[in-house]
Amino acid sequence: MALGANTVIKVGDENGAIKFSPDSVSIPVGGVAEFHFYPQVHSVVQGSFENPCQPLSNTSFYSGPFFTTSPQGNETTFSLSIRDEQPVYYYCGAPGHCGGGMDGIINPPTDSSRNVQAYISASTGKTTTSTSGVRGGTLGPASSASNSSTSSTPTTGGAIPTGNAPAATSSKAAGVVVESLGWGFTSLAAMLVRALTV
Repeated sequence: MALGANTVIKVGDENGAIKFSPDSVSIPVGGVAEFHFYPQVHSVVQGSFENPCQPLSNTSFYSGPFFTTSPQGNETTFSLSIRDEQPVYYYCGAPGHCGGGMDGIINPPTDSSRNVQAYISASTGKTTTSTSGVRGGTLGPASSASNSSTSSTPTTGGAIPTGNAPAATSSKAAGVVVESLGWGFTSLAAMLVRALTV
């Protein structure tokens, strides 16, 4: 992968699958994981191996729900900057998705008892706890410097909805730079309208 290229992780697919693709990927320090959302409703939530289908903490990343109807995917992506080589476990927070195997890992450990297959197995049948407030990563259009680990073409598109969104704040959690981005009602409504018309 070229320096500065983003690694695309598909969240669902054009056929409505409940999976991440790839579900296990290594991204070097300084790289970016760029999540592309496909039908129907999906999200990305940072979790832990020890407690599958639950948010890692109240400061862990969360993309918020993406309501996508177009098989070409949502115009808005969710990106995370990788700051160290530690494993980053994540799952889809939509009801039934995490417990149905929609789980993934960035920088999997060498210990096979904690790889993505073990994480998916540990999550089987679990239910998710609701989380609120988009936080962590960056919402925006697909990068033109994406390195897709799949055979699909990345989606490009418009800007993030604007409105009553406050300024972003940053912190660090589990090797990922997280930026808290609050959403006012106007921003959320704009995002939903655009997602439903895509």
